[in-house]
Amino acid sequence: PTDIIVRRNLLINQQANFRVGGNVTVGGNVTFSDNTPGRLEFPTTGSSYTVSIAGDLTMNAVGSGQNEIAVLNSTPSTLTHRLSIGGNVTITNGVIDLFSANGAADNNVVLEFTGATTNTFTNPGGGTVDLYRLEMNKGTSIASTMTISSNFTLNGLTNTAVKSLQLKNGLLILDNAGISFSLTSGNGDFSIPSTAGLEVRQGALNVSGANTGILLDGLLRISGGIVSMDDAVNGGNNYIEYSASGNAQLEISSGGLTVGSQIRRGLTSTAGILKYIQTGGSVIVAKNAASQTNRGVFEIVNTNSRFTYTGGSLTIVQGINSAFVPSILIEPTVYSFPVTQVMTIGNVNTPSSLNAKNIGIKTNQLFGGLTIDNTSSNDPIVKLYTQPLNLGGVFTINNGATFNAQGFDVTIRNNFANNGTYLASGNKTIFAPSGSRIISGNGVFDIYKMDKTTVNAITLNSSLIVNNELRVLQGIIATGTNYLVAKQ
Repeated sequence: PTDIIVRRNLLINQQANFRVGGNVTVGGNVTFSDNTPGRLEFPTTGSSYTVSIAGDLTMNAVGSGQNEIAVLNSTPSTLTHRLSIGGNVTITNGVIDLFSANGAADNNVVLEFTGATTNTFTNPGGGTVDLYRLEMNKGTSIASTMTISSNFTLNGLTNTAVKSLQLKNGLLILDNAGISFSLTSGNGDFSIPSTAGLEVRQGALNVSGANTGILLDGLLRISGGIVSMDDAVNGGNNYIEYSASGNAQLEISSGGLTVGSQIRRGLTSTAGILKYIQTGGSVIVAKNAASQTNRGVFEIVNTNSRFTYTGGSLTIVQGINSAFVPSILIEPTVYSFPVTQVMTIGNVNTPSSLNAKNIGIKTNQLFGGLTIDNTSSNDPIVKLYTQPLNLGGVFTINNGATFNAQGFDVTIRNNFANNGTYLASGNKTIFAPSGSRIISGNGVFDIYKMDKTTVNAITLNSSLIVNNELRVLQGIIATGTNYLVAKQ
């Protein structure tokens, strides 16, 4: 084999067939066609070779026929070639076929993106892009990007240690509705390292396999596409485990994220820092399982962590059934959860097991709104752990659902609609309305001590009995035709 170095540009046209017989390094661009097609092919025997293009790969229009990049597999020889591109990819006419099969001896080509630049992969001609494995290795941070706006298939195995998509450096942006592939299907987690990121603007990615998830040390951004970690068939323990480096960031602005089990720290150390930023979209956590009882279902904790929830919807389906570890643990350094936003606990998938009966909350922040949903008819029970709860948004307990304060004080600043059960367990319930508020519902109001502490009025649309002490420190409570009784 003879290596070839092209100092500037390489043109493949006039029906030329460039069969790689050594490593090829191109210092500029590779262009196919001057109105006639060309072909670049990787061999079926010999050694594995690399074609490295520093600049752009362009497949121009042709009068007839098509441009093509392909790998030969007539004699499978266990060859894994590599096509490395540092610039843009534009396919006006042509196909890229880098996949043969996944047999032990089959020949394939890894497509690698390199270069500390911002680039695009476009396919206006609509030709087939059939890939084996894809490696993102641009620059040294997410400042270097590759945006793929073309549909493609990714065929490499995802149930092995090496996945079909590997992120090493840079931000890979997927921006085509037809994109659909698996990040991992078992035998190892999908990793996003600290200098890399994955953004799903369009398309659908999935995670499956028993006890398999995403190891997050970089950026996962969902800005219109779907990431589904929803494999109930294999036990449902599909998680996001974040690192302690401070680089892990999960952003959702549009689209959807479904996590089969937990968004949590690692299992062997309490260290862990996540920047969670949701400004839109739908997030569902613990849809199928909550297997690790020494970690919360949804936990944002430790110095330099962040919880920003200013848009979209966030639903926690079930808890971990621990009397000591809260299922929902939110104690970040940076926090934004406005009163207009609502966290929902429970949905149609909430199980009938003890995981639905012991959903603990622990937070040192002013919560937004809280809804305990019983669409499942499995009667979820939410409990306070360790410290009081301060609610700024609307507090809703649906029919059959229960909120147990476990003796910790609850401050309610907005409307309170209780059609389920509110258990004080000896606490003080403090109504500190930030405006004119309403208490309503036909559920059980088990109130031990009650204070009203601000000048704004509360209207009772339900009758209340206070079992120990009632103090109206400011403002009025308008009972209308209902009653308010203090037993002591």
